[in-house]
Amino acid sequence: MRIKPFFVLVFLFVAITIFFKLDHGLREGILSLGDEVKNNVFDLKKWGEEAYLKYFNQAQNIQNLSNQVKEMQKIKLQNIQLQEELYRLMMFFNMPTLELTDIIPVRAISYYEVGNYERLWLSGYEMVKEGEIYGLVLDGAVIGIAKVLENGRLMGLLNGDPLCTYGVYVGEDKVSGIFRKTDEGIEVDYIPMGSKIKIGDKVKTNGMDQIFFENIPVGEVSAVIEGNGYLKAKIKTYAPQVNLGYLWLLDRSRKNEK
Repeated sequence: MRIKPFFVLVFLFVAITIFFKLDHGLREGILSLGDEVKNNVFDLKKWGEEAYLKYFNQAQNIQNLSNQVKEMQKIKLQNIQLQEELYRLMMFFNMPTLELTDIIPVRAISYYEVGNYERLWLSGYEMVKEGEIYGLVLDGAVIGIAKVLENGRLMGLLNGDPLCTYGVYVGEDKVSGIFRKTDEGIEVDYIPMGSKIKIGDKVKTNGMDQIFFENIPVGEVSAVIEGNGYLKAKIKTYAPQVNLGYLWLLDRSRKNEK
């Protein structure tokens, strides 16, 4: 008699698995519902944090906001000045108008699977297109890329994932290479032989892959290795610890259409 509940659970599990495989629409509906629930949970958590700051930590919160407003006002004025100087240079040299990259806050709502913390499900941006690749940034450093899967869901691939690759510059001479994850670790590959790179050189995005714009910090060189006709540089990334929550997504696809 004690064994019956176990067999019932096994039967239900097998039946649900088969049913989900047969009914693709139902599976996608369940996944979509799950995403909505996760988003609501995050919204509730955010509301709770804001309520705490509002009612129980007012003095410190007011001081922090005041400091942030001052800093934002300073940055805004500097940005206006830089844009004006850039506009003058572009007019002087008869250059085309600069189109800025769309930078959108997106939310990491869950990990792709248990034990895999290099892939995230993302939500919060409805303009994504299947086949496009987007950049992900957190705290001023590159943390990975994002792309749309066949089911329309947006997945984030962090720097430690083998499918996360993008173009970078290494060192002051801006030597080009490809950032990627291999069995040996995180590295920049396909660096031309004879390039003058060394341990401690800064690694930044080169913008040539149209995923990121140029000069976003990625990491530093920790070792240089000679390969088959190329150099490899082992990289220590600047990427912060990525938890579930908000990230910045860089969308250059609409810029490229203009």
